[in-house]
Amino acid sequence: MSRIAAYLAVVMLLAAAGCASSPETADEGSAEAAVAAAPGGSGTVVPDAIVDANELVARTPPPVICRHMLKQGSNVIIQQCMTEKDWKVYERRQAQEAQSIVRTLQRGAYR
Repeated sequence: MSRIAAYLAVVMLLAAAGCASSPETADEGSAEAAVAAAPGGSGTVVPDAIVDANELVARTPPPVICRHMLKQGSNVIIQQCMTEKDWKVYERRQAQEAQSIVRTLQRGAYR
């Protein structure tokens, strides 16, 4: 029972010390000393490694995909290179254009 009481006393002292000091008045030396004094502590403070996933995505350019296709309104084959995102936008626009052509034909004299 005395060992548990000793642990509780240490926890209470650490909590009281933590509440009494504000972040502005706490210095880095006291944090390093607390880590060094802790049992099993190596004496070094390792900062948190924070990596922003958006930065990693922004650094690496998206891969470019090239396709051979007919130039619109001619009989010439061209090579078109775009990113995957741009190809999706292109295909969506092509589908919308095809739908508008079908609607025009359905409304016109060809009915």
